[in-house]
Amino acid sequence: MKKILLSLSTIFFIQVPSFAQLCTGSKGDPTVWIDFGNKDAPPPRLTPNNTSYTNATAGCPNPGEYGFRNLLFACFNNTWLTTVSDHTPSDHEGYYLLINASRYPGIFYSQQVDGLCPNTNYEMSVWITNLLRTTGCGGKGIKPNITLQVESLTGEILAKYNTDKIYETGNQEWEEYGATFKTSLNTSVVFKIINSATGGECGNVIGIDDIVFRPCGPPVKAIITESNSNSINICDGDTTTLIMNGSYSELYQNPTIQWQQSFDYGNTWQNMSGQNRTNLFISKKTAGIYYYRFGVSASANAASNCKIYSDPLTLFVNSKPFAQVTNYIFGCYGEPVVVFAAGGSEYEWTGPNGFHSTLERPVIDSASYSDQGRYSVRITTFQGCSDTASVDLVVYPSIHATSGSTLNICEGTGATLNASGGLKYKWYPEASLNNDSISNPIAKPTDTTRFMVVVSNEYGCTDTAYQTVNVWKKPRVNAGPDQRTRVGVPVTLQGVVSGSDIKYYWTPQAYMNDPNSLKPVVSAPQSMYYKLNVTSVRGCAPASDEVFVKVYDKIIIPNAFSPNGDGINDTWNIEPLDLFNDADLQVYNRYGQLVFRNVGYIKPWDGTRNGTPLPVSTYYYILDLKIKNEKPMTGSVTILR
Repeated sequence: MKKILLSLSTIFFIQVPSFAQLCTGSKGDPTVWIDFGNKDAPPPRLTPNNTSYTNATAGCPNPGEYGFRNLLFACFNNTWLTTVSDHTPSDHEGYYLLINASRYPGIFYSQQVDGLCPNTNYEMSVWITNLLRTTGCGGKGIKPNITLQVESLTGEILAKYNTDKIYETGNQEWEEYGATFKTSLNTSVVFKIINSATGGECGNVIGIDDIVFRPCGPPVKAIITESNSNSINICDGDTTTLIMNGSYSELYQNPTIQWQQSFDYGNTWQNMSGQNRTNLFISKKTAGIYYYRFGVSASANAASNCKIYSDPLTLFVNSKPFAQVTNYIFGCYGEPVVVFAAGGSEYEWTGPNGFHSTLERPVIDSASYSDQGRYSVRITTFQGCSDTASVDLVVYPSIHATSGSTLNICEGTGATLNASGGLKYKWYPEASLNNDSISNPIAKPTDTTRFMVVVSNEYGCTDTAYQTVNVWKKPRVNAGPDQRTRVGVPVTLQGVVSGSDIKYYWTPQAYMNDPNSLKPVVSAPQSMYYKLNVTSVRGCAPASDEVFVKVYDKIIIPNAFSPNGDGINDTWNIEPLDLFNDADLQVYNRYGQLVFRNVGYIKPWDGTRNGTPLPVSTYYYILDLKIKNEKPMTGSVTILR
């Protein structure tokens, strides 16, 4: 590796052909910045003086073409990377220079750079990205190999740097390349980006952006003395005078010094009038963020933009916390009391009886009269700014609430609750109360309820008491559906009762196997009414309900019916045929044809045959009850319309 040691004033530059020769000292503001514009201010088309390539008419340049792009996708069967922006920071829809190299050597880009300072060291830098995918060209794409060159207007090479091969990456990656050089008395140079890759046309596609020329010099540094760093946090109202100290290399001969301040977060800088010494004194500042930097230049360039600057110094002036506490706190004797504050990240409380706490909301577990007095808190933010506040605590007499004993009522009735011990009362739940804000409301709950009462005195101190009302459910009864049977066939009644602590029984008890059962078996010889009676052991009102047991002693067969749809006698209903599960009923017309049959008496006859209404006539039936030793019954029935 060949190293070239330059003059004393540029001893921090090292000529390294294979790696970027970026400035290793301190830098000044860009003298020239070529960012190729944006959507609102696009760059002009390049001329033969700027490039040996032609302007592309298509979105994806062919070999030997260039274009200005920000959005790029699906080029050449998606073998190029997709891009959605340029490299320039915060550049809305900014452009970069896109070049698809040809197989022949040529100049990607050339530009005369004017306005440089004479006899000044400069850094030239450019950002370059390889836009070929790793899979493009079958993985054998030509690797960009670029020479960066700075020449005088007479063609003398002032700086030359070769990037060597720039390899493909999985995603778009911008890399900075550059070189350093020194101007002569002439303040203009020519900058060239030259294609140095080998022949071939698959690959060697690049993006170029942000070509910057800025002064480069020996190190320039600045620190804030109080923090021994490049930043410091102080609080609004702090009267300490801060000292910002700048230093520079002895390689600067007869330098000119200038402190600067930025009012837009370091985007632009302004000279501070009269601040031309190494120390800058900053007195009291209001809340905000302040930026400073230290600049040095050769005396010959004092009035130009060729100064070298330190990294920015940042002064954070933080607002004091807005200490928030309540104006007044009261406590009740023997009860917990919370004192609380807000507005910071750390808290330190002091108060009577040696009270001390670092909680935001400390608790006095059981307040006594000796806890009365002023409580003070120091509130501190995470930046270390503090403020104080205080609040007075007054302790009032406590209260003892009492309530009445447990009450028992029957459902649907009420009872009077009772509480004492205070000035105000509030009962819960309030839905079944006639008034929830008196000491003795009337309660009519539907279920057993435990009522709570909050009793308060004239100071707002409270206590709680409870009173329970037991609700005895009143007797309810349902004797069940009416029953039908025939003589000699028992039926089972279906009684249902409910209520708290109840007794029940049936009356009369005749022909009943168990009058104290809800489902007794009845074998009545004739139709009868039975009553199910329910009484309450708790004294609630009794209840009763009746059921009718219909007892049939013969089969009743009507001799006519009128199925005309008027709702009266529309079917031939034989009672109580449904009680005979095996009964077989057959009906014939006068020609001996079967027109209706019902086994087990599924449904009454509606005067139809297979769904078709039969004519007005007399029909003949045979009814076999399937009772042993009992003959079938016969007769006639007439259909009327």
